[in-house]
Amino acid sequence: MMTSGRRHREWNNHKGLSYLPECSRFEMALCLPSSCSANDLEATLGRLAKEATKDTGLHVEVNVEESACQVSSQMKLRKGDIFFL
Repeated sequence: MMTSGRRHREWNNHKGLSYLPECSRFEMALCLPSSCSANDLEATLGRLAKEATKDTGLHVEVNVEESACQVSSQMKLRKGDIFFL
């Protein structure tokens, strides 16, 4: 979830666009080595977001849930599966 701290500044100094959302959601997918955890990714993306928005006044919160992570594994086929294919 990304939260914009700009809304507060806009209301107080009447500059900028007034239709910016207070909250917006941004989702993406990344391919990483299976040794990386959700916490590793969250920390890395958090640092990148902080660096990218340091001069904008925006507050970005990064949340990576472990349940959203998947690990690709080789599918084991049985003889019947191979015959069907």
